Amino acid sequence: MVYVERAAVYYILSQLNPAGALEIGTYLGGSLQLIAQFAKTVFSIDIDENVQKSLAPRFPHVRFLTGDSKNLIPSVLTEFPARGVDLQFVMIDGDHSRAGVRQDIELVLQYRPRAPLVIMMHDS
Repeated sequence: MVYVERAAVYYILSQLNPAGALEIGTYLGGSLQLIAQFAKTVFSIDIDENVQKSLAPRFPHVRFLTGDSKNLIPSVLTEFPARGVDLQFVMIDGDHSRAGVRQDIELVLQYRPRAPLVIMMHDS
């Protein structure tokens, strides 16, 4: 992310202070660094197993999941209410293909929020 993008994400997160957050596509953890600063419960989904290996020590309160987002999003979305946590922030930045972005959006939109929910997309 460039500086202006990081600033926008930072501002939104600082105003929202989400109880729960989901990041789809973590890569090097640039946006995760911001998300983890504000959200109490964070899930990270990435297809690359090296993401968890390299970032888990820096983000102990983040639950890292490795695999295809289309297979993982539905179960993650059930985790939030099961834990009594409102999902309030989602960053979609995984598969950058038209079909992949659309699929991630459609899966996330199946979640019925009980509190304000912000969905952001990057590189889509």
